[in-house]
Amino acid sequence: MTSAAESERQDALQAAFAFGDDDGFEAIYSRLDGVAKRLEEGGLTLDQTLALYEQGIALSRRAQALLDAAEQRIEVLRQGGE
Repeated sequence: MTSAAESERQDALQAAFAFGDDDGFEAIYSRLDGVAKRLEEGGLTLDQTLALYEQGIALSRRAQALLDAAEQRIEVLRQGGE
């Protein structure tokens, strides 16, 4: 992999993991949707495709973690706890 491609890959990964405190589920989902659309458009190099795929996986995992946390909160509320 060339150094420029590796740099692009690292930038995509850093962007995927750069979740701010205000990045709620909707923001993460929107970013994931953008990644999916870009991949569907095609015309990318293999390195670009892999970087976007990695970013999509990271975003998907973050979205799932947020959903899991929400589910836990709902379960606590259903049981009458805090």
